[in-house]
Amino acid sequence: MDIIAGQATAAKEVFEEQKDLDYLVFPIGGGGLSSGSILSTKYFGEKCKPIGVEPYLARDAKESLEKGTIQPQMPPISIADGLRTSLGSNTFKILKDNITADDVILVDESEIIEATQLVLERMKIVIEPSSATVVAAVLKDDRFRGKKVCCIISGGNIDMSGLFNDIRSMLKM
Repeated sequence: MDIIAGQATAAKEVFEEQKDLDYLVFPIGGGGLSSGSILSTKYFGEKCKPIGVEPYLARDAKESLEKGTIQPQMPPISIADGLRTSLGSNTFKILKDNITADDVILVDESEIIEATQLVLERMKIVIEPSSATVVAAVLKDDRFRGKKVCCIISGGNIDMSGLFNDIRSMLKM
């Protein structure tokens, strides 16, 4: 519960600055940030709707909400490595009590990569692919058009050596 409360501060700070958001969009992994974001939206976000995002290859939260019980995490193969964790009982209860499966958007690996690249190139901010899922969701989902949206983005944990090794391999071809 301390993790959830701590993670809630990110969204609380958003609502202290922006009172009239339509959507708050956040990634869902183990559920700490998502649960905190949901609670902050509930208590400080007035008319704001919370929307979670998961990689298609790590969609246990969406499936858990659809089935009403915690579903195990799928094989951890998504580039969004920070979201390859399973929900806990506390985080699942908060999600289940406040959002539905329709409030969770799934993004594929290519969309995550494109969003990571877009933020790096246009905003000059290094974010990890787990965080880029929210940008990918906003870019693909029409419900956000013309709306005031806040994306919770964070982290710069990218395995640059792996990236550069891939580039080196391509150059040798």
